[in-house]
This record gives sequence, C-alpha cells and structure tokens, in this order.
Amino acid sequence: MKKKHKSFLQNEVLKTSVKSVHPLNKGGTSENYMLLSSKEQWLLKVLEKQHKERAERLVEIYQNLEKIKGLNTPHVLEFKEFDEKYLILMNFIEGEKLKPSKITDNVLQKLQENYQALMSADFSNSDFVQPLLKPNDYKKEIKKWVKKISNQNVFEKFLIGKVARHFEKISQTLPKQNKKNQTVIHGDTGPNNFIIGRDGKVYFLDFEMIRFGFLSEDLAQLVLSLVLQHSIWCFDEKLLLKMVRFFNDAFKLSYQDWVYGTDIYFLRLIARRLRSGKFLSSPRKVWLFLKHLQKHEKVLRAIQKLY
Repeated sequence: MKKKHKSFLQNEVLKTSVKSVHPLNKGGTSENYMLLSSKEQWLLKVLEKQHKERAERLVEIYQNLEKIKGLNTPHVLEFKEFDEKYLILMNFIEGEKLKPSKITDNVLQKLQENYQALMSADFSNSDFVQPLLKPNDYKKEIKKWVKKISNQNVFEKFLIGKVARHFEKISQTLPKQNKKNQTVIHGDTGPNNFIIGRDGKVYFLDFEMIRFGFLSEDLAQLVLSLVLQHSIWCFDEKLLLKMVRFFNDAFKLSYQDWVYGTDIYFLRLIARRLRSGKFLSSPRKVWLFLKHLQKHEKVLRAIQKLY
C-alpha cells in the first residue's frame, strides 16, 4: 500500500491518523489490509481500476446483505476511487477463524441462525446473485482438462487416469435435485470465510460467490473442509457426524441432499486442481490429492449411518 493511499484515507475518508497498516491475505484480484488508529480498526480492499465491475458488485453485495436482520457480515463504510484504484473500506471483525476445535453447539447454533436469515431474505430482484450451478459445467470442464493433460508424458497420463476414474465414480452417484428446493447460498464456505467474533457472534465473510443453489452444497463444503483439511489417512468422523446431525435437525436434510453436496464438493475440488495444473508438478502432491479423493466414499458411508 502506497503512502499516497494512506494519506488519502487519513485526510479524505477517515479524518483521523492511521498509525499502522498490516497486509493481510490477497483475495482473488484484491489486496487486503488492516488499518489501525489509536481507537479503531478497518479492513481495506484495494482493487485495480480494470476491476471496476467486481468492485461495484462487491459493494452492492455487502450493502444489500447488511440489511438482512440476523445475518452477520462486515459493513461497507466507504467506496472510493483514487489513483487508478478502487478502495473499499469495511469494518474489521476481530475474532478467530473457524476451525475444528471451535465447533461447539453454540457455534453451530449461530451458523444455523445466519443461514436462516440468509434463506428468508428476498433476492428475487438482486442482479448480484449468480445463477444456479449446473453440475454438467463442472463435468465438461473436468473432461476437457483430463483430455488436455493426458496428452502429456506417460507419468502424467497415468496420474490423470487415476483422477479421471475418481471423477467418473463421483459423477455416477450425483443425484438430481428438485429446483423448487433451491435457495440463495454463500457459495464458498471454506473455514477461512467465517469468523467467531470477540462479541460472540459468528460472521460470514467473502460473499463474492453468492448464488442460487442448494443448502447442502454450502453445508457439505463447510463440514468437509473442516474435517478433511490437513488429514491424510483418516478424518474426524465424530466431528463430521456431530455437524451433519445438527444441520439435519435444523434443516431436515435427507441423505440424498448430503450425497449431492458431497459430490459437488469433490467435483469442484477436481476442477480447481486440474485448472491450476500445479499438483502435477510433484508426485507427492498428486499422491496426497488421490488420497483426498478416496475419502469421498468414506464420507458418504459415515453419513449414511445417521439414516
């Protein structure tokens, strides 16, 4: 972050001295910073001028979401254009990222309350909500990348063949969903997109992938990201079943709902890995990825115990 941006924020926006600027994670096409004065903290997103549409959409999303009673999200305080960049100033949520050790009944209850608020809101005239995901789009993309990469050397062809077999297996179990059950979902529910605030609330972050979909997609990604991340040989089945049981009680989900959400989670994962191609750079990365894909059936067998 340049001095002139800091000076502009101090003099034209915040009207107070910024004592320190801390770079945070880079999110997509934005650079994120925490600004600190003697009394307050802010989150600043900086986007290049060519990303005008994305910046405007992001502001529109949060300005609409903050009107929803019971949904805890950061608020946009200012949106400014300066020096060929777009500056989005938001309130900074102090707290801890969601992780397995933080999954208590209280946290699950607060997640449920946020989802109930999101699902009860009217998005019928909201252009910023992306359309329903078509699983066939993932399938076509995966097939395209499998074909492209498998034309490489013998080693890569062998590895991609193994990934392709997992893909075919997952595709075969994917159940159809009734479009009447679609709702608006977050769209990217990795643990990093939730904060347990110091005020005791659970906050939802990064709604850029908000879209129409099925609740089980969001919940499956949340549950599986928590229990499968950094787990090679096994996963915490007890925690998995605790979360699934809770959400079943809250939202009356069927086993087929969880199959759909789980399948989409793994198809999405395969598409991302093939798209990047980075995991092929190391035999170890491929081995870890294949081990991860083997958990698909284990997850479904575990969930089936509840039915």
